[in-house]
Amino acid sequence: MSGLRVVDDLTFEVTLSSPFAVFPTMLGYRAFAPLPDLFFTDKAAFEANPIGNGPFRFVSRQPGVNVVVERYEPWPGAPKPSVAGVEFRFYESAEAAYADVVANNLDFIEVIPPSGLAGNLYQTDLADRSVSRTYLGVQRLGFPLYDPRYQNPDLRKAISMAIDREAVNQQIFGGTRPRPTGSSRRRAGAGGGPVR
Repeated sequence: MSGLRVVDDLTFEVTLSSPFAVFPTMLGYRAFAPLPDLFFTDKAAFEANPIGNGPFRFVSRQPGVNVVVERYEPWPGAPKPSVAGVEFRFYESAEAAYADVVANNLDFIEVIPPSGLAGNLYQTDLADRSVSRTYLGVQRLGFPLYDPRYQNPDLRKAISMAIDREAVNQQIFGGTRPRPTGSSRRRAGAGGGPVR
């Protein structure tokens, strides 16, 4: 791989072939997280007892059920976690997770499933326990471009233009997904337009 230079045991330098404004952000992606030597020498041992670099450390896991972590007191970063630990649970569906939130068996769910959005039911189910904020996200309709039926950009554009985005927003998302405006919108003919 070109463009990399090792500076010392803990540092390397990256030289890009052209300007790329989001490169510093990309370095925060999970794919670039530092890994301990154990990951490279004994992956099975690492998977059984992962070593991280954040404010929590691994305690236990039940595959397909949960992962339990606890606050790692020596972590030098800020802010320090305000909770002693976290249990991450894995659900078969967003609906099951939502039901556990409503029943007070789960503290947090990031996305309300369609059943909770319908008629803004979540506002009743989670009256003082929900927060709705604007976020930078895109939901889109994608086409399987490997399929010859979708090779024609005019066909993709026609399908995209046939979608009543405001109706989708109102009927499925209860009006919580406004369409983007300005130059950030993608062109539908380039592989499918944003659904919202």
